[in-house]
Amino acid sequence: MTTPDTLVPGLHHFAITWDRAKQSKALYLDGTRANEISGVELPADVGATLDLGRWAPGANAAGVAFDDLAIFGSALGPADIAQLAASAAPVLASAARVTDPNLTVETHAIDDGGAIMSVQLAVNGVFGDPQPYNERYPLRLPDATGVYTIAARLFDRAGNSTAISTAVTLAQPSPPAISLEDRSDLGATLAMTPTDPGARGEAQLGTTPDFVGAPWLPLPLRQPWLWPASGPRVVWVRFRDAPGAVGPAQAIGPDARHVYLPLAAWAR
Repeated sequence: MTTPDTLVPGLHHFAITWDRAKQSKALYLDGTRANEISGVELPADVGATLDLGRWAPGANAAGVAFDDLAIFGSALGPADIAQLAASAAPVLASAARVTDPNLTVETHAIDDGGAIMSVQLAVNGVFGDPQPYNERYPLRLPDATGVYTIAARLFDRAGNSTAISTAVTLAQPSPPAISLEDRSDLGATLAMTPTDPGARGEAQLGTTPDFVGAPWLPLPLRQPWLWPASGPRVVWVRFRDAPGAVGPAQAIGPDARHVYLPLAAWAR
């Protein structure tokens, strides 16, 4: 899409809407629609990465400085875009949800005056030592669940720097839906289905919460289970998501509310 260049030097608000179902896309400048095209075939996927700051992939830098960037999951209307353009507040980023504290930070960047020389990574504002520039870095979050802000500060040959950040939520793996079918005094069938469509994971079943010798079984799962001859009628279950994060053990069965873990005490 093209439109006459009537912008004066300084910061401006650009917005592009993309609606594949309606076969339309539009360009907005400072909250006002500057061009719109309809009746066009649009791809279902924009690709694994987006090139920003250049006119075409592989071309020279366009000399554009980005102050804020937001990508929405649906096409915004004219009123929404006008409100964004008029607001002085930055767009709040949505927090990506992960269950594994080990992350890979990708920093694809280029400088119009030369190469990026080094990068500093940060968690919640605490920056580490500078590292030689690469496109990928390992980064580990603290073990406690919660929302963390991760940032990367990039330096060019002249020592100029810029920082970018995003929010990440570290959460426990989402447990699958569990139901007991064909229950009797002798046992039951455990039916387990992932709660997130398309999610992969595994379950481990055991007679004790230490799961000694218990294999990991892929989900979804239907597993017959016999209650122990003595003791509570429960089966111990825990789950592991695709990245490998393991959730807590839980007791499932008619007597689950009456299960108590043994306490350890020093003998005198």
